[in-house]
Amino acid sequence: MKKGIRFHSIYYRWILFIFIFATMVIYFIGGGKDMYFEGHLFNSKKLCTILNIIWLVMFVIFSFVVTKCVISKDGIYLKKIDLEVPWEDISNITYTWINELSLYQHECSFYNVKTMVIYRHDYKPICIRNISVLSLFAVKCFSPGTKVDIGFPVLTTLFNVVLNAGVLYIGYTTKILTIRVKPELFLTLLVLYCIKSIIFPIVMLKITNMKYGNYLRHGNLSKGRNPNVIHV
Repeated sequence: MKKGIRFHSIYYRWILFIFIFATMVIYFIGGGKDMYFEGHLFNSKKLCTILNIIWLVMFVIFSFVVTKCVISKDGIYLKKIDLEVPWEDISNITYTWINELSLYQHECSFYNVKTMVIYRHDYKPICIRNISVLSLFAVKCFSPGTKVDIGFPVLTTLFNVVLNAGVLYIGYTTKILTIRVKPELFLTLLVLYCIKSIIFPIVMLKITNMKYGNYLRHGNLSKGRNPNVIHV
């Protein structure tokens, strides 16, 4: 393995958030008290504490599974295709969200693939899927001269983190449970999640294609992607 900063797949975060959200719903309904479920008595607070410890352990473990790339002083090494892209071959690097919806099979996905896009001078662009936005800072660290779009991707990522953390905070904070019956809160969160899941991917992809060429498309099928782009 090449020496440098390794970046691993972050897809597991989406799965773990679903599990944590389901755990939060149990706590939200039970209010941290005893509950009966299919004739069995359990304390919702203790159960949720155990489950969240499990999710935390899984978070740590999966943080080091499935290496996507290694960023070093020599360039960006892509483990899946065993290719090292030297810095002199790179013209620009950006970061966008690509939704996995499929218009061909009438599928809809609320998961947006966090993707770093490497544009090269004489070769096809490369999309590194499910990678942390922190990879952009690693690029600037090892190659300050490389043009990297950082501002908007960081802002959208912060919005995503704050929104998800806010939902969990509301669900797990007893003092705020009193507002759960207010429709204003539900509608506000619904609007924010629609912006995150629908508006952000469309805007980010549109801006990226306007700046660097019409290479990227939404969709998880091969015919929904541009064959002139390498996906790893």
